[in-house]
Amino acid sequence: MHQDDERYARGADWDEPRPRRRGVFGRAFSLLKLALFLAPMALFAASYLVTDCGSRAGAGLGQLFKAGACARGEILSGALSLPTDLAALRRAMN
Repeated sequence: MHQDDERYARGADWDEPRPRRRGVFGRAFSLLKLALFLAPMALFAASYLVTDCGSRAGAGLGQLFKAGACARGEILSGALSLPTDLAALRRAMN
């Protein structure tokens, strides 16, 4: 039985396009794109979790990553303490 005959027997709509099947290379390319998209977030998260901001020794590219991770940590802690700071300011004004 031919494939078109199967579609006719199932009562499929002839105007609908057939679902496109992806090959092995298409799937591999999709996984590669996903990995390239998520890699910067993984590096930021790993550097934030692993970095010791207490010591300032070092040079080069490692120091740059370390400074960026410490700065992100400071910004995050400042943003999380903002409601408490604003509540204290509100109490002082009243």
